Amino acid sequence: MALTTKKPGSYLRKPGPYTEILLTLKDLNIMFPSEPMSNHLATAVADYKDMWGIPNKALLEAVKKYKAERELCRVPEREIDKIIEEGKNIANLFKTGIGDEDLEADSYQEPTY
Repeated sequence: MALTTKKPGSYLRKPGPYTEILLTLKDLNIMFPSEPMSNHLATAVADYKDMWGIPNKALLEAVKKYKAERELCRVPEREIDKIIEEGKNIANLFKTGIGDEDLEADSYQEPTY
């Protein structure tokens, strides 16, 4: 007979803070696969002077808050890549004259009130 550490009915209980921290970090890894876990943790606990001794509940709240902030400001990876490429070609943007029509005096119209 094998010994088990799970108590009968434990699958019905809400996970504890430790498990929730790990699940939240797993979600962040899925959402932002190119970022290492250390970045997520360091940013989440940036408000604390010393990470040692942070209770699990406080760490959970910090990680959840960080995840919520990242979800609000989330930009798809392809959009970020597009912005980076446009930034690399910014000199060409000015050479082509894109947007010059807005600056020409002939195209200026007086606003009507």
